[in-house]
Amino acid sequence: MPALALIFNAFVWGLSWFPFRHIEGHGLHPVWTTCLIYLAIATVVGLLRRGAWAGFAGHPMLVLLGLAAGFTNVGFNWAVTQGDVVRVVLLFYMMPLWSVLLGWAVLGERPTGGSLARVALALAGVAVVLKTPGTDWPVPSSLPDWLGVAAGFGFAVTNIVLRQLRAAPGESRALAMFCGCAVVAGTA
Repeated sequence: MPALALIFNAFVWGLSWFPFRHIEGHGLHPVWTTCLIYLAIATVVGLLRRGAWAGFAGHPMLVLLGLAAGFTNVGFNWAVTQGDVVRVVLLFYMMPLWSVLLGWAVLGERPTGGSLARVALALAGVAVVLKTPGTDWPVPSSLPDWLGVAAGFGFAVTNIVLRQLRAAPGESRALAMFCGCAVVAGTA
């Protein structure tokens, strides 16, 4: 089941740009779409799992989790509707670099050979895709590119905070992420 869950998650994230672009074509900005989607999900989860709210009292870091998840989703959804999907997704998946650095700085985890190999692979992929004729070094060059990088950083923060919140109930963590997405998108 975990492998199927990962495949399903990758499928959803990989194709999420299509409905967001379609909805934007009808006049609704992707940030508002994100807000409405997550507001609906948070409302349903909050009503069906009322006990999930209790987790916030015992785990105040759930607020940080919500903000990080919200920043991730707003950045990613906005970026894939405005920019080149391949570039944005690749920049988003620089997340291993940020995870290694944040894991080291926040959790005291020393980088392993495998984690450094993932960082090297992520950076090599970015260089291959972003390096264009006439540029000395491949750097993000547009708002969608920078949103992709920022969303990947937010995803790394989300993962680090989730690891810090292992003891928090799963439904409280999920509710925090859904609420955070609605709040960050509504604020943006």
